[in-house]
Amino acid sequence: MTGRCLHDYFTVTVLNPAKPVLSGAGINNGRFSFTVNGTNGPDYIVLTSTNLANWSPLWTNLSPVLPFSYTNAVTNHDQLFYQVLLGS
Repeated sequence: MTGRCLHDYFTVTVLNPAKPVLSGAGINNGRFSFTVNGTNGPDYIVLTSTNLANWSPLWTNLSPVLPFSYTNAVTNHDQLFYQVLLGS
């Protein structure tokens, strides 16, 4: 096949994953829990803060099956905030 060139063309579409959605937050038997829903595929990172300025990761869930539940023991903090971010 000298002098001939064959090409295949294709299109790649990359979609941004949905932001995580937290629901069902509550305390049961001394444990705080909530459910996380979103897009299957990325990692999900649960973070906590006592002041909304400094955040610490508590748990990383590598490509979980959604929805998933997160449970944490109730602490002696006056207030504790949670957020869930998408990892890579």
